[in-house]
Amino acid sequence: MSKIVHPYAHRLIMLRDWKSRWFADPKKYCDYLKGDVLIREYLEKKLRGMYISTIEIERSQKATRFIIKLQDQVLLLVEVVKVPLN
Repeated sequence: MSKIVHPYAHRLIMLRDWKSRWFADPKKYCDYLKGDVLIREYLEKKLRGMYISTIEIERSQKATRFIIKLQDQVLLLVEVVKVPLN
């Protein structure tokens, strides 16, 4: 029997990249995934009139970066830096 693979996975290398780029502990993976979906839905709702083509999310240990690409090739980059609370 053959295995069924989502067609998006075949096109990643040649045509497009992942919409979210980050690594997480298995314990935090579910929280990060839910957060990405909620943030993406919120931004799409609030920025509806700006003709958004893609929203990409990059997470590192120190910062979270939102890359919002608009339809007319304008790039909006927002970076949120995590500050430790003492």
